[in-house]
Amino acid sequence: MKISLLFVFSLLWIPSEAFSQTAQFSRGGEVLVPLESEATPGGFWGLSNREADHATVAMNSIGDIVVAYHTARGDLAGPELKQVEIAFFEYDSVADNWTFLERKLVGSTQVSPLSPPFLQAEVKCERPDVIAVGEKFFVVWTRRYDHSTLGAEDEPGILECAWIEKIAGAVDVQGDPNTSGLGFVLDIHQVSGPNPVPFEIRECAGVPDAVVLNDPSGNPTVGVAYPAQTLFVPNGTASGQRKADMRFVTCSISASGISSTPPEVLRTDLPFNGTTSLTPGGSAGLYLPDLAPSPDENAFWLAYEFQKACSPPPNCIPLGRIRLEYWEYIAGSGWEELAGRTFTSATPMTRRRPMVSSYPSGAAGDIKVSIAFSKGVTAVDADVVFEQWVYSPPAGPLNPNGLVHAPVPAGTSGFPNSTLSDQRPIPMHGRNYPIFNRCYFSQNQQIGFFDLDSNSIQFLGTSAGASGRPAVSFVQAPAGGNPLDNVVLSWEAALTGGSSKQIWLRVD
Repeated sequence: MKISLLFVFSLLWIPSEAFSQTAQFSRGGEVLVPLESEATPGGFWGLSNREADHATVAMNSIGDIVVAYHTARGDLAGPELKQVEIAFFEYDSVADNWTFLERKLVGSTQVSPLSPPFLQAEVKCERPDVIAVGEKFFVVWTRRYDHSTLGAEDEPGILECAWIEKIAGAVDVQGDPNTSGLGFVLDIHQVSGPNPVPFEIRECAGVPDAVVLNDPSGNPTVGVAYPAQTLFVPNGTASGQRKADMRFVTCSISASGISSTPPEVLRTDLPFNGTTSLTPGGSAGLYLPDLAPSPDENAFWLAYEFQKACSPPPNCIPLGRIRLEYWEYIAGSGWEELAGRTFTSATPMTRRRPMVSSYPSGAAGDIKVSIAFSKGVTAVDADVVFEQWVYSPPAGPLNPNGLVHAPVPAGTSGFPNSTLSDQRPIPMHGRNYPIFNRCYFSQNQQIGFFDLDSNSIQFLGTSAGASGRPAVSFVQAPAGGNPLDNVVLSWEAALTGGSSKQIWLRVD
């Protein structure tokens, strides 16, 4: 969708504080997330010039921030090995600034829960998600076993997690109690034993997303959705027919340790047919579930992508679809979808990377969500859909009438796209009264956002250079505390004079 010049367009937003060369920054400033490094190849952390990307960010109830990301271990033998790291920034409420406290390597390539023939040299940990749960943080990622060098179609996977909290001024990681760099296992590839359950991935990458569940038991509890691939195209082929199940698992932490439920399947045999990208080479990471919390107990929003085959193949654009669903745990029945909607049309085009955001603390009775995703028919002009929806019962399973458009200012139903390519959108659903709702995106190697209240677009003026892949989190100002809302933003950009991407952070 194109826009007219009716939209206010700000070319540059100057931060209130210049770039911080130290690992401390104030509101409106920005900081380069520091990497732990070693002088020689093959060490636990890796070299200082390794690439870091795919960051996600969260702020807890006392203002501390955790950024989770993966880094490439080119100094190790193997096909593009990666590891998952976190950086912890401590909040000073008096000075209203953040200071780097500590970093942890939570998903190391140098440990391997699966025995041969799954070789340690093939392990990669990647694409983490992080959320805040009270004063704690929860990080989840996928450990995958790259079989490309063996010509195999499937790649065994492990879903791992860790709980992060600050204890006596230091960062404490609870994952696997016996092995540093190994998380608590939520799902694992099993091909033997009384009940073998394969967890296989490749193009889907098993990318997970986490959400806080308002569990009445009182223990901090989260849910994780992730795809498990069941049908693969021939290795090295960009186009074909694929299938995957959408699995879901919950995880809790208590004084006695970490516990989780057995994985269960929410959706089975989801197709992703045809090409995986409008550009040559395809895309690593399909289905891409995203979750958002609900003010109700044990309920959540879920969005994911799937794709039907085009006709006639192979020189056509597949019909990409985005699915938005509202799920709740029903006593005696389990997890049930109460309402849902499929975003599609008769026009073939890709629809990718759905993201959802909600803010239950400011819901005031509304079960509301913002959704954003990309669509396009060419690689040089991707557009963004940005909408708000409300779960409005009565509704039944698969009943689209259970979802209605949220009331928004006139003229803002959808994202105001330009003639340029708007990529990797991510919604930020803040407080509802007064409305504070944005959609961040990348355009021409800049980070910008569309603000729903002002019906305008602004671009962030940063000192990081060419930037992309924003991640954002919102925390409303607490009653009686700091009167400012918190918009926490991370993104990736190459260092000046270098080619390796690094992670940047700011709070507005």
